[in-house]
Amino acid sequence: FSFAGYARSDRTNWGSLRILNHNFLAPGASTVPQPLDHFDILQWVLRGRVGHVGTLGTSHLAQARHIQLITSGEGLVHADINPDKEEAEFLELRFPAPEGHGPAFRAVGQFPGKEDGGRWTLLASGRRDDHALLLRAPSRVW
Repeated sequence: FSFAGYARSDRTNWGSLRILNHNFLAPGASTVPQPLDHFDILQWVLRGRVGHVGTLGTSHLAQARHIQLITSGEGLVHADINPDKEEAEFLELRFPAPEGHGPAFRAVGQFPGKEDGGRWTLLASGRRDDHALLLRAPSRVW
């Protein structure tokens, strides 16, 4: 990936994935609010609880083993929050979504466990008939 002052044209795009971060959020902390438009944010909470605060209000919290989807629609302000007394850890993927893809929203799903027999499981998809968290981006996350 390219970021900040580091840029390589051969490392800018991995399909439709634009950002992949492994985040740690200190107890009681929040990230700096940032405006977003035409993006889907998919967060897999590994430890603790993580919530959204911004244009969509203060969300319910996604806890460990949950996947949180925030889609920005035509625009929203987003920050992550950790209300707990322990560090939160989560993976975050961001995908660009096409213009006119509808209003901003948030959804939470359960991350599948080992009971799936070691098979790949579809977590989120831009295809409504996949019956997964609905991305607005033309992508599928397994």
